Amino acid sequence: MLDNKRIDEIVSFFNSGAFQGKKVKIYWYKIIGDFYHFQKNNMSATHYYSLALKSSDGVWLAEQCVDSLVTMNQATHAVGMWLNGLFDHMDISNTEKTVLLDIFEKASQKLTPVLAHGHVALMKVIDKHFSMIKRQAGDKSLVLVEIGTTREHLKGQGSTEKLARFCNDRQIHFITVDMDPINSDSVRGSVRKINADFEVVTAKGEQFLADYKDPIDFVFLDAYDFDHGYHSEARQARYERNLGEKINDEACYKMHLDCAILLISKLSPWGIIGFDDVWFKDNVWTGKGTTAMPYLFSNGFKVILKGDSVAILVRNSFEIS
Repeated sequence: MLDNKRIDEIVSFFNSGAFQGKKVKIYWYKIIGDFYHFQKNNMSATHYYSLALKSSDGVWLAEQCVDSLVTMNQATHAVGMWLNGLFDHMDISNTEKTVLLDIFEKASQKLTPVLAHGHVALMKVIDKHFSMIKRQAGDKSLVLVEIGTTREHLKGQGSTEKLARFCNDRQIHFITVDMDPINSDSVRGSVRKINADFEVVTAKGEQFLADYKDPIDFVFLDAYDFDHGYHSEARQARYERNLGEKINDEACYKMHLDCAILLISKLSPWGIIGFDDVWFKDNVWTGKGTTAMPYLFSNGFKVILKGDSVAILVRNSFEIS
């Protein structure tokens, strides 16, 4: 009988690389999606239907997964995941795939605010100032670190692969870090397919930053969740297993503050920090940046782009081009 623990065991086995039966994987992703759909856990259902589509050649079980996503009002996302799987089975380069997916992404953004997600805002700001940053960096190889690997394949999200493609096109080294080995294992194959030198690290974000010796140029912070009261049992169980506690606001605030403290010395002079799930209301920052944002302000940082739940920060000395 399926339950959250058994599902994690199945997914970990698939991600280990020990099992190569692709159609069986797709079949199981579809079954797991159905399991969560029946439980009305639409976030987890969307994730597993998306994995099935992303692994598919565009035909095997694709219609059933698309139909299920459409019933959850995820039609645009369903098409995006279907295209992702289809392109992976076509004889095209990573660059060509990126161009095609970018065309679809830009079209779908007509329906979704551009700054609804932090990784989109971060890429937008990097591109705007990229010439100036390259000029200041000189011969230094640029590095982007994502703290909080993609957990679910949901509409507008999937930051890890999007950031990896973005970095590959601009010759930026990419590292994604997450405390959950299931999240790391789920993206390792696709990230390495984009660029074999890119890194997928399983570690707490603050510990990775403490141990990392080289300067960091760009950071996307979207890690430990805050407690909004709607986390699934499956997600809570993963936190308990990996961190020894359920999701709670104090731990969320501390984790992101610890990252901010470390970035004061580790971020390059032209560095850019992207924060997701932060809100500014009544002159107070809330969400994941509740304590980190005021700390960064008091240590020479400013916001240069703000969205509904997004903030992009640079040092006060950053040259606005």
